[in-house]
Amino acid sequence: MRSSTRGGHEVEPAAGTVQTTRSGSPPTATVVTLTIRGRLDGATGRNLADATRAALEPTPERLDIDLREVNGFTPMGANALLQCRDLGAALVDGVHYRTDGGAGGDALLIAYQGPSVVEKAAEGGTD
Repeated sequence: MRSSTRGGHEVEPAAGTVQTTRSGSPPTATVVTLTIRGRLDGATGRNLADATRAALEPTPERLDIDLREVNGFTPMGANALLQCRDLGAALVDGVHYRTDGGAGGDALLIAYQGPSVVEKAAEGGTD
């Protein structure tokens, strides 16, 4: 898992949460944004996949996954980003990711390097 350092001490990121925001005209949303805060680990990744499934009913035009507040991740958490991509593949405007570098950007890069990279990383880590 990627973690941060504060004052010379290793600090484990806080457990992750997923928040769903819908924008557009009811009854359907044109854009659904899923914001991940904290650590994107296996449990948060499962919550993200579940939130993605829920966000697709009723079907929006676009799904945004906001990774700007991610402060750490595990390979399993990063892999959830690929699950979300696959779940939203049929959307008119697709799945988009919001990053500003940092751990969220790193998780996205690791995920898109392919399953073999994620699997190798998972062999050496937990979750």
